[in-house]
Amino acid sequence: MTADRNRPSGSRARRPSTPGLELTDPVWGREWARVPEEWRTLQYSIDTAPANTVFLQNQRYMTANRAAEFHDFTPASVPQRFCDEIAWWVWLCGHEGIRKMEPSLLKWCGRALDAAVEEYQAAHHREPTSIADLDVAHLIRHALVGFERRNQRLPSTGARRNITHMIEQLNVPGFGAHLFVRKGGIMPRKYDEATRAKAVRLVVEHRDE
Repeated sequence: MTADRNRPSGSRARRPSTPGLELTDPVWGREWARVPEEWRTLQYSIDTAPANTVFLQNQRYMTANRAAEFHDFTPASVPQRFCDEIAWWVWLCGHEGIRKMEPSLLKWCGRALDAAVEEYQAAHHREPTSIADLDVAHLIRHALVGFERRNQRLPSTGARRNITHMIEQLNVPGFGAHLFVRKGGIMPRKYDEATRAKAVRLVVEHRDE
């Protein structure tokens, strides 16, 4: 089931715990149970507490993209589980001091996830269960191709590096074999240069699609 896009304008959705999740998917269930209620959303007032503890204060982005008292980073057409995993990851970044969140990059990631889910459904005739079901090189390709289509230019070297690093960190919640323990929490595995090279090759091969 995709995330709810029909909530009233200005309302801020938060996700409760899912009954039985600790039985059907115990690793993810334990992680989602750790997330405080106020962080179970992808709608953040990024310039006020507590969100300002994790989000960089990009004034240009905040001015251009605020439509309510919060900024909405919810992807348009992904399974609800994806939204929960992103919300968990944003909270974990702040809770464990993993990284500061650049809002424009998080929005960019969401657009790449929309495209990657559409591609996955066409190939497998079903929705992916988790973000970790998606190939990281394909996610990077969708991010770069989408940027080029929106802006009629390629992203700069710095922007490519930043979005690649964020996607590599975001493509974590496959839990189990994809994760390892750190400070009582979990952290993503690293991807090597071969993965990045594959992403660049895919962009070149599919630029005209």
